[in-house]
Amino acid sequence: MTMDETGPAEVELRLEGITKSYPGVQALKGVDLSVSRGSIHALAGQNGAGKSTLVKILSGAETPDGGSIFLGGDQIRFRTPQDAQQAGIHTIYQELSLVPSLSVAENIFLGALPMKGPVVDWAAMKSQAEAALARIGFDLDVRRPVSSFSVAEQQAVELAKALHKDVRILLLDEPTSTLPLPDVARLFEVLRGLADEGVTLIYISHRMDEIYSLCDSVSVLRDGRKVVEYTTADSRPSDVVTAMVGQDLSGSLAEAALSGERSPRLGAGPSDQILMSVKDLHRDTKISEVTFDLHKGEVLGISGLIGSGHSELASLLAGAREKTRGSIVFEGKKVEFRTPRDAIRHSIGLLPQDRKAEGFIPDMSVGGNITLASLPMFSRFSVINSRQEAKAAQGLADQLGMKISSIGQPMKTLSGGTQQKAILARWLVRSAKLLICDEPTRGVDVGAKEDMYELLRDFARSGGTVIIASSEISEAMMCDRVLVMARGKVVAEFDHDEIDPHGQVLLERFA
Repeated sequence: MTMDETGPAEVELRLEGITKSYPGVQALKGVDLSVSRGSIHALAGQNGAGKSTLVKILSGAETPDGGSIFLGGDQIRFRTPQDAQQAGIHTIYQELSLVPSLSVAENIFLGALPMKGPVVDWAAMKSQAEAALARIGFDLDVRRPVSSFSVAEQQAVELAKALHKDVRILLLDEPTSTLPLPDVARLFEVLRGLADEGVTLIYISHRMDEIYSLCDSVSVLRDGRKVVEYTTADSRPSDVVTAMVGQDLSGSLAEAALSGERSPRLGAGPSDQILMSVKDLHRDTKISEVTFDLHKGEVLGISGLIGSGHSELASLLAGAREKTRGSIVFEGKKVEFRTPRDAIRHSIGLLPQDRKAEGFIPDMSVGGNITLASLPMFSRFSVINSRQEAKAAQGLADQLGMKISSIGQPMKTLSGGTQQKAILARWLVRSAKLLICDEPTRGVDVGAKEDMYELLRDFARSGGTVIIASSEISEAMMCDRVLVMARGKVVAEFDHDEIDPHGQVLLERFA
């Protein structure tokens, strides 16, 4: 807790016994929370722990069934998001709520344009928008469409949008999920500056390194309850992880990554046999001169900052994008992957970065999504054997420990971690030879991360080959070998044992 010269800082936000139920589930079970003015307080918990519901209540999108909310000592109740914003509570979500075609200034003043009589006061809007951005250290041409700026700059517009409305409490939900490391550092500087000005921040993240570098304190939710609260100065990331999952993960892959210890290899090690050979691969301006060999049984990491080309390369190798030059040889034969179907025919599967848009059909059942790439296995004379299909899907769901009511449950109702398991199950049904994973644990909690790492390790150690394209240092450090990309090119290559415990050797080559 932040202290001033006279004692503890004043409490800005206090929750007492907040409850919220939906049909069939109690999302919050009497949550108490107290946050000091000008502090940065983290909310941590697995998917389904209640974090999102709590944010919806604080932002006015939902009303609690019971309990009380106090702002600066006064009890309040929000019926709409506008009520919360008028009280000074603003939310910045993982997916930015900007209108791409409108200018920066128009986005900042959306819904409340400054007027001069019956017409918009464009000069006042421009100067006030520039002042709001200058407050957080950004100098943008506020007349340009917001779509013409980088993700980090668009996020600055979101912050400015809140600041010009006299924000008291700022809720941030996974704000760094799409930001490269330099922009994360700049964002943290801005947030610390806001806290110094007296703005209270509630920060939601699955990333322990962020919580412990930015936040003063952290509350852990589990199964709809607040189970513990720590100051970051007097606790460790492993304490938070243990509270989140309800068990000690000492010795696990996730614990090794969090603690800064050298991460164990996911696989058993590559063989001498080359599974895939890539030579002089190009794709427009995104991929340039990429050449490497992939060995059977290897877990190969392709890492770099967001925008370095590692995700584009993963998609290209899985047929989701088409190369403009170069060659790919798979199992000794030259191949052309123009569509994902071409790669699937060679038993190559993809866990895409954007699983909602590219990984599954939301309204289709879990079972249908699992068998989507393997329907010929369950059909004869174009007639699908539904019983055999369901048996295979159920078997994989059980094997992977998927938390579902049945394989008939719609995919869109599952947590992010369970959705990833279902996509992985799809390729296990097909007995994939190569699994290409693009940011496989983005947006999933630490418990789901540990499950995914174990599943990838089992796949690799049973003879499968894995490519992990990731901007997370901890994931790259688990691979047998890491290719580092920058500006579309491979700029360095490291064996697992050449990487120092904190991955500094990788960071130095990311720029």
